[in-house]
Amino acid sequence: MKKLLYLVTEDWYFWSHRLNLAESALKDNYHVIVVTNKGKYFEKINAKGFEFIHIPICRSVGTLFHELETLIKLVRIYRRTKPDLVHHVALKPIILGTIAAGFSNTPNVINSYTGLGYLFTNRKTPRSIFIRKFLLPLISFLFKRKNIWSIVQNPDDLEELIRCNLVVKNRTRMIPGSGVDTSLFKPSGFPDDRKPVVLFASRLLKNKGINEFVESARIVKNKNILAKFIIVGDVDKGNPTSIDTNNLKRWTIEGLVEWWGYREHMPEIINMAHIICLPSWREGIPKILLEAAASGRPIVSTDVPGCRDIVKHGENGLLVPARDSNALAEAIARLILDKNLRIKMGEAGRKLIISKYTVAMINGQTLDLYRQLI
Repeated sequence: MKKLLYLVTEDWYFWSHRLNLAESALKDNYHVIVVTNKGKYFEKINAKGFEFIHIPICRSVGTLFHELETLIKLVRIYRRTKPDLVHHVALKPIILGTIAAGFSNTPNVINSYTGLGYLFTNRKTPRSIFIRKFLLPLISFLFKRKNIWSIVQNPDDLEELIRCNLVVKNRTRMIPGSGVDTSLFKPSGFPDDRKPVVLFASRLLKNKGINEFVESARIVKNKNILAKFIIVGDVDKGNPTSIDTNNLKRWTIEGLVEWWGYREHMPEIINMAHIICLPSWREGIPKILLEAAASGRPIVSTDVPGCRDIVKHGENGLLVPARDSNALAEAIARLILDKNLRIKMGEAGRKLIISKYTVAMINGQTLDLYRQLI
């Protein structure tokens, strides 16, 4: 039995974004090892038949001592488990995992870039400047080894990563996201139209456009347009752009939004909404937009990498400039006031997902790469 090892930062991320792929690999006769932080999904992951190995990997840039300690632990894990293939997901696991794979003579490496996020949406912060200007050029030679392949999610990220010397073009596959289960996320008809629901569902980060979403709610309500603005998600203390919970409480007290916190049953949540909104500053391929389109919901998002790959302006949603609350409010108001347009865009979104973004299609492309390498 071939050994496949996934390295991700958090067990909840593996559960939400890589579980279907890992289950498909298990059916394809791989012994699947999951190396990640041990959180509340540990028992669920174990119950699926995967080997779980805990490692306290920090998502942000930690101290040199902590990073070296994590790297040494990874090298030991790779040498002990002897995987035929390691699949690193997101930039921190890619950097540490690629170094560990080199020290442990791991034969095949796949690096999945899930978006360029913080480094390229917060270009002027000292941490971002340090990583882009000094750290990435320093380690870029590691990514040119012939046993390393890359997966990117959209053409803009591919171009940026080539410029940073982090991927080799002829050893890179473009696979758009994690796919969506269209039997789980499916249209169920819109709820009562008397007060349309606009839903923001994501980690509560500045980069996700949470501030613009709340400001757009203020603008729409000041125009006396009836609507309910719902936020689903939680703060992410491991991310430097996470918002303060005090802001959430203040927005709720003002009556601008309702904050429902973290929810697991997203098909039901999405089908309670009329419009899905993600005013992100940059994405890989956002899972919530795949789920929204599969559920037949119109989308309001931003004209940035990742979002514009899912939202075709005027067809299954509306795109606005990033960080523009007024344009966002105008697009939301347009959909609130036009029921027929919401229905038309929802139907177009479902067709788009069925044509190229189902979980079976996406997993098939990744499994094909596994088979090619092993």
